[in-house]
Amino acid sequence: MLVGHWVQQRSGAARQARLRDILYHMPVMFVAMNEDRKILFWNREAERVTGYTAEEAMSVSNILDLFGPDKEANRKRVEEWNANPHAFRDLPWRVRHKDGHQLEIIWSSVSSEVPIPGWPNWGTGTDITARVAAEKALEKSKKRYQTLFNRVPVGLIRGTPEGRLIDANPAAVKLMGYPDRETTLATDTNTMYANPAERAELVSQLLEKGMVSDFKAEICRYDETRFWAELSVQLTRDEAAGQLYIDGAILDITARQDAEQQRVDLVIERERANVLEHFAQNASDGILNPLAVLKVALAGLRDYNQEPPFPESRLKIMDRQIDRLDRTFTNMFLLVRLASRDALTMGRVALSSIKQQVMDSYEALTAQKSHRFEWISAPAALYVRADRGRVVQAIQELVFNALIYTPDGGQITITERAEDGCAVIAVADTGIGISEEHQAYVFERFYRGTTAQSMWSHGAGLGLPLARRIIELHDGQIDLDCPETGACTFTVRLPLDG
Repeated sequence: MLVGHWVQQRSGAARQARLRDILYHMPVMFVAMNEDRKILFWNREAERVTGYTAEEAMSVSNILDLFGPDKEANRKRVEEWNANPHAFRDLPWRVRHKDGHQLEIIWSSVSSEVPIPGWPNWGTGTDITARVAAEKALEKSKKRYQTLFNRVPVGLIRGTPEGRLIDANPAAVKLMGYPDRETTLATDTNTMYANPAERAELVSQLLEKGMVSDFKAEICRYDETRFWAELSVQLTRDEAAGQLYIDGAILDITARQDAEQQRVDLVIERERANVLEHFAQNASDGILNPLAVLKVALAGLRDYNQEPPFPESRLKIMDRQIDRLDRTFTNMFLLVRLASRDALTMGRVALSSIKQQVMDSYEALTAQKSHRFEWISAPAALYVRADRGRVVQAIQELVFNALIYTPDGGQITITERAEDGCAVIAVADTGIGISEEHQAYVFERFYRGTTAQSMWSHGAGLGLPLARRIIELHDGQIDLDCPETGACTFTVRLPLDG
């Protein structure tokens, strides 16, 4: 436009010559044509950009002949030109360079407003090939980035320090449990943190350092459930908009955190077990040894001849109470030692191999109470992976429980069988039964029902908890089937070994 105003002020041959010289050396393309679009003037910049000299350009009958063989493209150019032949701005045309490659040129003309004598059509052109290529590359890069942004399995987010969420990829939307991207972006990031102080700390570190890695925080999902996240974020500035952004990745580490917590809990549990083991060892020596001495002294008292003799009934009471204390402390210290599977010595055990040991353990008590005691073996040998001594002890506790709570002359039956990949040992009695209200507590430590307390004075309520602990350490289970009155059956299930 400035060129046009300057041209209007020039007249005369000398000035026309001066004008041509100035136009020839202009830093933009300057082209003049007649009404038939035959080129009349072709400046140096047009020569440089297109590769055609002025002589070559002016030798063609129509400027469109320089643009290439694409007739459809040329037809569209003519239509655009004819729409306003003497006044258009920044009209994009693709021009063919002399060596064949394509150029992107934007043309402008105000020849109707600023006519130049002898040049009915004139215009200026600017080579934007590099800019167009850069824009295409940028657009391609944006598409590639967007594809990566959308497909990467890690949650990616962009927000502001104030808490506004600008963008979130599908992985982030899914991770946080939102129904769609729009709902996610409508959420204030301050509300996503279970502990708002954690976000405040993250932003504080970010403003100070510019980048924060592996920051752990508990995040609230859309449905208000929570998960542990690891965030790596950086601060970026949009200079044009004058805005700070927080760009980052968010990773669900709940499983990792749980595993780490389990590891810590295991270390603490092992340390606790070691302390308890040490205590149990020292305490058992200090308690069980004196009980053994009392037991020996009681035997000696029976043999001591005195007049009048010491009442036998009192001796029996003393004997029974010493047995009870001995059994109570033995089971109590054993429960302490069985804090973990490390206390077991595992091997392949045939259930038939423990039969005689269990039955022999209570031969005297069985005879004393006139019980019938039967062990029904499985048709084929059953093997389990177990600590033989501990499994024997668990079965002994169940048998002892059946013996003492079954009235004299009752029946105790142990049955072996294979069922659903498990070796099953069922201990059934014809005892007094357990009321429904008490059945839920029989495996709790030191629990004894009122009927049991009056029925027998031996145990302290540790036998059944000990049996369950042993079986659970073998990945097994104990079930109780017992009516309000009458027979009870404790069923042990242990995984079969082969």
